[in-house]
Amino acid sequence: MLTSTTSMQWLWDLAQEYRDFVKSSPFYKSVSVATSSADFQWIRQLYYLSSDFSAATAIRYGKCDDLSFRDAFAEHAAAEVEHPHDLAVWMREFGFLAPDEAPTSVPPTLETLALGAYLIRSVIREPIAHQIITLNLVGEGIRVDFNAHINPKLAELGLTPKGYWTNHQATDIEHQTIGLDLIPPCEKDSPDGERYARIAWEVASLWKQLFDSWSNIAREQKIIVQDNANQLGEIVLKEAVSQAKKEFGSRLIACYGLGSLAHGGFSPLVSDVDFGIILTSPLTPTDEHQIANIKSHVKNLQIALGERLSIFWGSVASLKNEESGGRLSPLDKLDLIQYGKLLAGDDVRKSLSIAEPTRQELEISAAELAVNLLGTSATIAEFAQPATVVDRGVRHLTKVVLFPVRFLYTASTGKIGHNDAAVAYYFDRNTGDKAELVRQAFRWRYEPPKDRYETIKLLERALIPLYLQFIDCYYPQMLHYQERNLAASLKQWRNQLTRIISPQKPQPKPPFSLKIFPVKQRGERGTNASSDKSD
Repeated sequence: MLTSTTSMQWLWDLAQEYRDFVKSSPFYKSVSVATSSADFQWIRQLYYLSSDFSAATAIRYGKCDDLSFRDAFAEHAAAEVEHPHDLAVWMREFGFLAPDEAPTSVPPTLETLALGAYLIRSVIREPIAHQIITLNLVGEGIRVDFNAHINPKLAELGLTPKGYWTNHQATDIEHQTIGLDLIPPCEKDSPDGERYARIAWEVASLWKQLFDSWSNIAREQKIIVQDNANQLGEIVLKEAVSQAKKEFGSRLIACYGLGSLAHGGFSPLVSDVDFGIILTSPLTPTDEHQIANIKSHVKNLQIALGERLSIFWGSVASLKNEESGGRLSPLDKLDLIQYGKLLAGDDVRKSLSIAEPTRQELEISAAELAVNLLGTSATIAEFAQPATVVDRGVRHLTKVVLFPVRFLYTASTGKIGHNDAAVAYYFDRNTGDKAELVRQAFRWRYEPPKDRYETIKLLERALIPLYLQFIDCYYPQMLHYQERNLAASLKQWRNQLTRIISPQKPQPKPPFSLKIFPVKQRGERGTNASSDKSD
């Protein structure tokens, strides 16, 4: 409410009534039910509006000869001048704009043009009272309502409302009343009062029409966010290639994009940016230090997703299992052979005969990765308190849930467990809480969970049973392959997980018989699979 000009309280109250009218637009409902960044393509329209609003405040200050208003108008113009730039920076960071794409590459709606034109017309042709009602009382008031509604939703979807959004949140409330106390007071029913009311209605109506048009932007007319998201990852890869050339020089044979950026399903919310390097032999102890230099360089550039760079490296000889060292597991090798996207150098897959890893190698690699990454005492302690899994963030949450699903897919098909294929395969063959957890985790890759309490409860019901299902699949296989150390680690892991389950819940029993997988004798005395039958 107004405090310094009580005689104009009626105008303030009327503006609030019109703001409520604007909030009745279906636009606000569409924001409430939005599930991903694909539902926010109206932000391209917001750039036009921000530019016109900023221009209007600058023109108003430049044209104002009344000294009583100049300081207030200067303050408003100064606060607005960087907003279009800040918005464009935010749009690029979160994939609404490609790296080299102009913010105006998508045309404005007629309603966006109409409101922008009205703002400019106000400061060029209308008296100061008209400008204050249009830009400040109604305009900034509507922007206060807009940010109060939009910012929490952006945060919910992982589209951090910073820069443009936080700057607006801090200043719009103050800007609502700029110059209002300098307008000559009048009664509501006076000629000036009726004129002020008409101005407020005109601009509020244009805002309402603008929001209505934004809520009806057809999805097929929107830019494809995924393509722009991929380009964020590709920028990281480009910088990694450049630095790899500096680090390794003539030893660098080829660079590849790997993972979801190569085979599809990349999510800027949770995905790593996987990068493959092939070097000449022999691999040396200093290679790891140079790999660390590449990661550090890209991270220090402070580009979007730069800290997500994950590097896999080896040599042609290590790809052919003729040399040890580097970081290329059988799963990584298969990804490179089948899906690697050549970024620089000579494609070794075309010039050399490199055999794909066997199914046995893939399963052993998956079991080793699971035990070393997820079978640790720290991760097991998290499983006992699922809230800690949620609190570590959506990236950690989705990896914890989907890793065993991907490994189950590999065991069943002999293929790499891409998230989309693995989830679809699992969901077709499982029901209940585990299937629901997997379904939700896949969705969380693109939009964070909305209800922390329900997420924790779902993890409590299904996370450990999901891991027991994974272990019960891989344990007999490791015995079959005579990987007894791995089998022992899986057995210990299973025992630790079953102890977490409350006594009221039945503890799942391994649904396998070791007789199905007879172990070939290697000639060692006392080595026999029957000694593990109790498991």
